Amino acid sequence: MTLSRTPRPACPFVTGQKIKDPRCFVGRKEELRFLTDRMNGSQPESVNVVGGRLSGKSSLLWHFAQTWEQRVPNPARFVVAYLSLRFKPKNEADFYQALAKALCKLPVIEQNEPLRSALAAFSGGSSEFADVLNLLDSHSLLPVFCLDDFEKLFDHLEALNKDFYDRLRGLMSTNKMMLIIATRQTLKFYGEEHQLKSAFFNMGKLCELKEFPDDEAEELLLLPDPAAPALEADDRRLARSWGGKQPHRLQLAALYLFEAHRDGKSHAWAKRKFKAQLGQTKPDSVLTSPLRLVLRDHRCLLGQIAEDYDKYKKVLLLFGLVLALFDRLYTLLTGKMPLCTAFDWLLKLIGAK
Repeated sequence: MTLSRTPRPACPFVTGQKIKDPRCFVGRKEELRFLTDRMNGSQPESVNVVGGRLSGKSSLLWHFAQTWEQRVPNPARFVVAYLSLRFKPKNEADFYQALAKALCKLPVIEQNEPLRSALAAFSGGSSEFADVLNLLDSHSLLPVFCLDDFEKLFDHLEALNKDFYDRLRGLMSTNKMMLIIATRQTLKFYGEEHQLKSAFFNMGKLCELKEFPDDEAEELLLLPDPAAPALEADDRRLARSWGGKQPHRLQLAALYLFEAHRDGKSHAWAKRKFKAQLGQTKPDSVLTSPLRLVLRDHRCLLGQIAEDYDKYKKVLLLFGLVLALFDRLYTLLTGKMPLCTAFDWLLKLIGAK
């Protein structure tokens, strides 16, 4: 005999990854409108989307790349590609080849033989990519690149240096390309941090991801359908009290309350799971304090001293030896006790004894 099982309902709440199903993406209406306005103006304006860890940057860029045609009055004017730089381009050619490959996957490009062939054959740097932009422009197409995980480029500063960013800025200034760049901190911050004095890092259009407004927080808790939400009213109230209006915390609270109700667990169980998971995936604030940024990125003075430890150790050793010599001479000449036993302690501390 086969036992029939009632299928468990699908959970509409997503945590720890970008939201790919447009039915599960809610909120960020103001941010989406901002991106659309920058894209649809008389000339494109590139944008820096800034938000801490788990603030929803990847979901926003992905959702925009999937739904932009519904937002602009003339979609035939644009091609929009999402690209994560998590694969860490190691040089300029890697970067521009990745842009070309992202364009190749778009239906408009696939259906256009000259464009498809030119992009498939592309293997160059910025000057060759300028030719690609000119070709797209000749077909009245403006490419918009949604670049996620942009910080990964700073792992290869020797190759992706100031000159690289100057050339990228030059391509942007032709108004034949628009970039939507997601970072945890502003591009200006990274330019100063890595001492990259390029106009690229002065990108003025900033889109900062903050907490949801009240109406968007409620919209999230009414998933998948306001007429038939997955959470009961009491569970929605609990989710708001636990998660507030921060998207990740709210999704996490809703997820465990949903699972508790579905599996016959208690609210206490859901809260324990919520707190445990939140401790492992605690989101950053949108713009953290300068001290926390310095400590996080290992750029503080203590970190620099640690990198140059051998040099400082030698200085301390020499200083200690001079003081110890003076101390011994003083003892021999006066017959008195050493001036300070700290000299011996200092020598032991730095490993001279």
